[in-house]
Amino acid sequence: MRDFTDDLIPIPASGTEGPPELSDEAYFIASMAIQAIDPSIARSFARKKYYIYAMILIFCFGLPLTIIGVVSIPNLPKWVTQAGVWISLAVFFIFFYAMVYVILSKHKVLKFIGFRAIGEADATKPDVLAIADRHGRSFEYGHTQKGNFWRYIKPLPEFRIEYRDGVFYGSAGLPSRVQHLLGQIPPHRRWKKLSIESGSGGIRTQRPVGKAGNMLYDIWLLEKILGALKVEQPP
Repeated sequence: MRDFTDDLIPIPASGTEGPPELSDEAYFIASMAIQAIDPSIARSFARKKYYIYAMILIFCFGLPLTIIGVVSIPNLPKWVTQAGVWISLAVFFIFFYAMVYVILSKHKVLKFIGFRAIGEADATKPDVLAIADRHGRSFEYGHTQKGNFWRYIKPLPEFRIEYRDGVFYGSAGLPSRVQHLLGQIPPHRRWKKLSIESGSGGIRTQRPVGKAGNMLYDIWLLEKILGALKVEQPP
């Protein structure tokens, strides 16, 4: 995807409430599922990121503070201090693996949206890591040096979209139906640094490294754009 220039036009917000699924992450996950999903799984997915943040903070600050606290206790026999340090290390070692498990289990929900990893790399598409089969369409997900992307391959009108400073921007050739769609989406940090480019080779999103956590919102927006363009789903 080529770098965007400043020839983009801001898209004014319509002031409407916006799609209801964007107001609650658990509801959003449930709405994205293409197979039955237990509401508790959707709620757990939405909450796990906060658990992960808390666990990382506890691990990074709790371990050194615990060890310093044990070592600094006065008048303790040396063997007691050493035992305290080793017990602290063992406890946080178990805590670390629990944290890794929570991080990995967070992605199990992806199967409910049709996301599947590619077993063997395709030599013709070395940047593609996985595919999401949704409602008859196949979206490619991948990673390059510039960041993460979704790609849907089908000739489409040529236009560009970028989100910056809380506003969607579009190129002069942006179809009016897509402009209307973007105007109904409330500003939110989830769209930060999102770029979209469409043309004869299909439509593709781009996020810089470190923004993969918003991947589900990116494919949601792609599907909304395809719907606005009235791109029919394969039979």
